[in-house]
Amino acid sequence: MKKLVWMKNKKSDSAITHFGGVRGVQLTTSLSKLVPKQRKELKENLVEIIKKLEKSYSGLSIDYSGRVKKSFMRYLEAGSAFVMAIAAIYLFLVFMFKSYFLPFLILSSIPVGIVGISVAFWAHSEPISFMALIGVVGFSGVVINDALIMINLMEELKRRDPLDNLFNVIIKGAKDRYAPIFLTTVTTLAGLIPSIYGFW
Repeated sequence: MKKLVWMKNKKSDSAITHFGGVRGVQLTTSLSKLVPKQRKELKENLVEIIKKLEKSYSGLSIDYSGRVKKSFMRYLEAGSAFVMAIAAIYLFLVFMFKSYFLPFLILSSIPVGIVGISVAFWAHSEPISFMALIGVVGFSGVVINDALIMINLMEELKRRDPLDNLFNVIIKGAKDRYAPIFLTTVTTLAGLIPSIYGFW
């Protein structure tokens, strides 16, 4: 054997990882002990490092898997569920009001509410997580319910007095439904505060 080859002891990788037949390196991290602000800073630093590596090595490609990939798929599923829920609600409202415009008017309250949600997350320096998206879907149901109660009353007032001015109908409907909607929203928020701030 010694006549055919020569041997030399040296350090080498214990295993060579391949992805799709291409040699690669696997990096694993654990962010469970980091607070949201630290996670955000770490993510920003990683993005900068990855950009520099991609500029330095033309053949480099980076693929995210594990929990990152699972989280991405969950976000897609939550988004699909949200779109399907909105479509189902719209069709139900079209059947209920026999109108294509009023359902759009009711659903238009959702973007306004999402603006408020974004401000709340920004004020608390919290990232938009999967559970937050689930909360947004539930929140949309509450907002639609409030808008439905108000617009349904306005439609009823308009049927009672077709000659009444539209502006007056809107004012009457808002006055009559303001207290129930406000109290429902406040009680819902009060019930969620312990969960939001982790009192329990």
